[in-house]
Amino acid sequence: MNTVVEMIDRMEWIRKELGDLIPTTKNAKLQKELIAMQTQAEGISAKLYDIHLTGAREDAFRSPMQLYGRLSALASDITANGVDFKPTNQQGEVYGVLKDRMVKVQQEYTTLLEKQLPQINNKLPDQKINLEKKN
Repeated sequence: MNTVVEMIDRMEWIRKELGDLIPTTKNAKLQKELIAMQTQAEGISAKLYDIHLTGAREDAFRSPMQLYGRLSALASDITANGVDFKPTNQQGEVYGVLKDRMVKVQQEYTTLLEKQLPQINNKLPDQKINLEKKN
């Protein structure tokens, strides 16, 4: 879960920075590349959690839980009986499926951060997309 939370956090900062940067970019070609990266970042985020949550009770009916919600539900289910019992075989299998999904999302995430983001940063004349939180 910590890995998923870290990916969510970093993707949110990148999405925010792209959202701030796109309207100020004068170069049309670069702006299209930034918009494409923003779409890709939203796609990665959408695999991690529901990016369209409104806080309404109906959210659960609008779209299925994503990776974070499923891992949270599994963790809750495992700890519901306390730590006195080991996870069931079915819970272990579900964890395996979710871990495989996480690895696939992690590959997309890593490609964005380590390859595509540096390429975009090299094209930005005065500013860079920062991977760290701004406080």
